[in-house]
Amino acid sequence: MAHLTFHQRVVISVMQRDGKKQKEIAEAIEVSPSTVSRELARNHTTGKRYHPLHAERRANFLKKRPSVISKLEDPEHFEVVSEKLALNWSPEQISGYQSRYAAKPMTS
Repeated sequence: MAHLTFHQRVVISVMQRDGKKQKEIAEAIEVSPSTVSRELARNHTTGKRYHPLHAERRANFLKKRPSVISKLEDPEHFEVVSEKLALNWSPEQISGYQSRYAAKPMTS
């Protein structure tokens, strides 16, 4: 999945302001119409206006956030997983053990 560039976001803004349809915008920036639709839905401001700078800043902020925090950062989980791996347990066995016996079950 490729991310939109700032230039593509500016084109979306200009073409939307000029009254172009999402399909026309998508063809101009060579992406799927659903990509344009999602971009406009996610990044419009009050009054349904789309601002490319706002959208770019939001995208950069979201890129920097970790999407998943490792469960192994929890010392309790790390210890249990380490012990079970040393006993040659599979990930499925460890997860099953965690869900049955641990206070905080580990899920993916």
